[in-house]
Amino acid sequence: MTLFGYILINLKKISYRNFYTNFHRNLLALVTSTASQIIIQIISLPLFLAYLTIEKYAIWLLAYNVAQLTGLLDFGSIAYSQNKLSYLNSQRKVTEIDSHLKQTVNILVLNITLFLFMIFLLQFSGNDKFSAPLITVFVCSNLLQSLWGLLEALTRFDSKITTGLYTSNALRLGEFFGTTVGLFIFSNNLIKVALVSLIFKTIIFLLMLIPLYPKYRFLKIGLINWNQLIAICMGGIPFFLTKIADFITLSGLLIVLHGKISTNQFVLFVASRTFFRLGLQISSLVAHSYSYEMTSSWVSRDLNKMKILIKNSNRINIILTTIGVFIYMLVGQNLFAYWVNTKIEMNSLIILWGACYSFILSINQNQKIKFYAVNHNFLVSVIQIAYSILLVFIVAISKFDFSVVNLFILLTIFELACFITVALTSRNSIYRYFHDLDSINSIEESN
Repeated sequence: MTLFGYILINLKKISYRNFYTNFHRNLLALVTSTASQIIIQIISLPLFLAYLTIEKYAIWLLAYNVAQLTGLLDFGSIAYSQNKLSYLNSQRKVTEIDSHLKQTVNILVLNITLFLFMIFLLQFSGNDKFSAPLITVFVCSNLLQSLWGLLEALTRFDSKITTGLYTSNALRLGEFFGTTVGLFIFSNNLIKVALVSLIFKTIIFLLMLIPLYPKYRFLKIGLINWNQLIAICMGGIPFFLTKIADFITLSGLLIVLHGKISTNQFVLFVASRTFFRLGLQISSLVAHSYSYEMTSSWVSRDLNKMKILIKNSNRINIILTTIGVFIYMLVGQNLFAYWVNTKIEMNSLIILWGACYSFILSINQNQKIKFYAVNHNFLVSVIQIAYSILLVFIVAISKFDFSVVNLFILLTIFELACFITVALTSRNSIYRYFHDLDSINSIEESN
């Protein structure tokens, strides 16, 4: 059977009946968001290279990735809450929703404060490895994005998830526009560039808050209830583990590689990995669009709908990732050269293994999304973090002189191993777990 015939057969099998309306709205919002992110990524690299030296860009990258640690400091409570609040709303538990929001905000504020205190101690101790002021600005920017994530959770109540998606995207666009303005004005001062970016993002945050807050009161303030706060953190542990795994694989790997390989190789790897992860962003559009409906089917206990959604998501993902590999192989080298204005060179071996990495990464991510949609991802998260730790550990202790090709081969092997392990241990458990909604909420409700 030809590839074209395979794609046609699977397209005919995809069912949109009954679920098309919400699906296409979610998809449109995600397409808009992803398109914006892709455009930002495409523009950012040549923009930074035009205004900064390679050395200053490396400092920006390192500070930005260290600041991403703040994404771990909610202990998975934001991602957990997006499903948990949907359940509470289905049970008409208004008081519990209000209390849950307050404790989630408390988690964010407490842990961001602790992180900034640690940054201050590092600065006071004379540690000059990182730019503490630059990291602090990035941390404040991440906090705004995390708080807005609570809005996305509440917009699910009235099937207005697109409102949350569009507004979150507006924050990212404001941040990027501010970065661009900052580079134009203060190209020699990274902290000032970051501050201009934060100011623009804050202005967008406040402007959007005015019309949306009366309906979606997501910024709740209240006294700390330690029992409930701990229970929310426990519920968020699987998402927390996933965030740690992502941080280790993305930012942790870069921190290990910084100084281990040449500056030119470091920037080439960062740029090419971003380039090949664009395929993941495109293919995951459908998976994430379906995930919102998966959460809805889980809350309503509609197992038949869940099965159809999973099948549709798998089929479309295979089609998109296959097409993506062909695009990378045919025109990837030319697209990359045009993107970086030929300042960074990518050879054919990087294209080959980068395309393989993009394919395996996409199907692995699609497989895991259905577990995240119904808060059934503890085992999946453990598997993911185990492989990420092993990956970075091997790179850290190895005396092997890694090239960019070697790094992509290693990434591909680990993504494939993770995919196979999850498939062997967890694939059918989603159906066994599907009707056990009440059991995962008993801990928090008992408090």
